[in-house]
Amino acid sequence: MAKQPSPDDRFAELVSDQFGVFVTKPGASEDKVHAAAAKPSRHHEKPKEWFSLDNAIEQAEPEYEPWDQFKAPTPPPLQRPRHPLVIAGLGALVLAIAVAVLWIVGVPLPVWVRGVGGLLIGAALACFLLALPRHRTPDGDGAVI
Repeated sequence: MAKQPSPDDRFAELVSDQFGVFVTKPGASEDKVHAAAAKPSRHHEKPKEWFSLDNAIEQAEPEYEPWDQFKAPTPPPLQRPRHPLVIAGLGALVLAIAVAVLWIVGVPLPVWVRGVGGLLIGAALACFLLALPRHRTPDGDGAVI
């Protein structure tokens, strides 16, 4: 059966692992070990440098700033709507806005014309929603810029 190391031997092993100081005599106190570890050694080791956020940021920043060099491509001109539902929705929206403007200005309109204006807003919304594409492109996630 293997011999269990004594507490002093185990402490000496832990101190040598942690501080690089070898404790040879039993019963060494932790304070003495720290004092021995704090003494300058013959080796001129570079002192341990703690984490510096400024240094980390300097090392992480790119050498150039790509957003200064980026030039957005010129977008293609807007096309006229070709879908018949979009054209109908635009027409209904223009008529509804015309009815609303006439009513706000004070032109006397029959009640049924104001009702038709309200229905035109609903019809324009329905036309726009029905004109939306229902399929998804298989090669992308749906985001289009």
